[in-house]
Amino acid sequence: MTSVASTPRELMEGSEAIVRAAIAADCRFFAGYPMTPFTEVLEHSARLLPEVGGVCMNAESELEAVGMAWGAAATGARAATRSTSPSSRSTSRTSGATRSWCTATTCSPTPRRR
Repeated sequence: MTSVASTPRELMEGSEAIVRAAIAADCRFFAGYPMTPFTEVLEHSARLLPEVGGVCMNAESELEAVGMAWGAAATGARAATRSTSPSSRSTSRTSGATRSWCTATTCSPTPRRR
């Protein structure tokens, strides 16, 4: 068992940690629509994914981002998208799920804020 004290640590923003975890889980495609507070996840994806042979796409709408992620997943790539907007309900027309992380293996809904 490795001691916590001997494990290398790195301080980073939560949005960068999310992207690094997705890459560690073999995500190689990310599509997103820049919208605060989501923009930082898109920026980190654009910086980090090419380093591992991945692709990050800046979509023109949330609906387009979901379509891109589903298209990449259909080719066998581990793909993701994320929305923080209340208008993400429109993405359910494409994905069948509202406010979700979409990957090649799962689409797990997150709780809605009321």
